[in-house]
Amino acid sequence: MRARWTSALKVISNSRVTTALLFLGVVVNSGCLPSPGYYPLTPKFEGVVLRAGDPVARTRVIVTDEHGDSLCDHELAEATTNEAGKFAIAAVEEFQFVRLLFGDHLYRWHVCIDDGVSRVTAHVASSLGRVPPRIPLRCDLSAEASGGDGGFCDETDAL
Repeated sequence: MRARWTSALKVISNSRVTTALLFLGVVVNSGCLPSPGYYPLTPKFEGVVLRAGDPVARTRVIVTDEHGDSLCDHELAEATTNEAGKFAIAAVEEFQFVRLLFGDHLYRWHVCIDDGVSRVTAHVASSLGRVPPRIPLRCDLSAEASGGDGGFCDETDAL
C-alpha cells in the first residue's frame, strides 16, 4: 500500500505533470480556453440601396455592434454605394486571446444608411453562438422592410 502512495506522489511531484494538472484545473474552473486568434464580430454585408426602386448612389452604409446604437454613432465599418446603389462591407473581426468554453456569445449589429440628409436604421439583427458569414440586404428607403425590425432592408439572396 505504501508503494502505491509513493509512486503517486512521485507523479504529482513531477513539475511538468503538476503544471499540466494545474493548467487543466484553471481552464475547467474558469470556463475559458486560451485560443488566440481573430474571431468575427459581424458578418459580411452585401446589398443594394434603393429609393422607390431607383438606385441611391454615394450613400454611406454603416455597421455597428454596439447594443442600442440604433443610429450607428459608434461606427465599426462602413461603405459607400456605387452608381448602381450597391455596397459591400467586409466582416469585422477582433483578436481574442481567450475563448469561452461554456455558454454562447450573443452577437448583435445595426446597419444604418446615411444619405447626407438623414441617418436611418436600416437593419437590426443578432445571432447566438456564431456570426453568419454573409448577409445580403436589399434596402429601399421609401418603405419599411417586411422583416419587422423597424428597418428599411430585407435579407435576400436575389440581388
